Amino acid sequence: MIYYLIPARKGSKGWPGKNRVLFKYTAETLTDKEAVVVTTDDPDIFGKALAKNFTPIDRPEKLAGDKADIIGVIQHAAEEIGMKDTDIIVLLYLVHPTRTRKNIKDALKYFNKKKAKSLVCRYEAIPNPYECINAKGAQIVPHDFYRRQDFPVCYKFVHFVAIYKVSEICKLNKLAFNNNTTWLDIKEPVDIDYEEDFKIIRGKIL
Repeated sequence: MIYYLIPARKGSKGWPGKNRVLFKYTAETLTDKEAVVVTTDDPDIFGKALAKNFTPIDRPEKLAGDKADIIGVIQHAAEEIGMKDTDIIVLLYLVHPTRTRKNIKDALKYFNKKKAKSLVCRYEAIPNPYECINAKGAQIVPHDFYRRQDFPVCYKFVHFVAIYKVSEICKLNKLAFNNNTTWLDIKEPVDIDYEEDFKIIRGKIL
């Protein structure tokens, strides 16, 4: 069985109440005929999930703070719902309001095609870390390449769509991937951290 998991905690340092605003954009890509689970400590989002006929679950305080990692959140949701090891979780963060239903279905198709245990998206990192230095002027990645064309291609991972077999969750690192993860190449997506980010793209998604 496929579960669509939306993590939507109340707290956000960059933009307080961010998930309340962004919830509808992800919710609109799903239907009440699908198994949609919303893990939240926010009564407002809990109510919005119920209104969509999704399944909201109360997230414990220890999993709702800034230091809580997503692995604990996923494991808690799996236990609360009673998911089986063979079930699949599609993790959908709310910070990607331009993500479409097709994006989700395409990722699932690729996941199944590759017979993956986990899938995370990535896009080419610009600037390349091989071009970067730290505050003291030291290279982030030590090397002696001269030509930019010789720099290895580097990627930035992003949980635009992330998919996991439940049995694989306990094997992931805190960034929710491991050496067995299948990578899906995408274009750099919209990622909302602050209200200013949302204002920039709001006209394109309303």
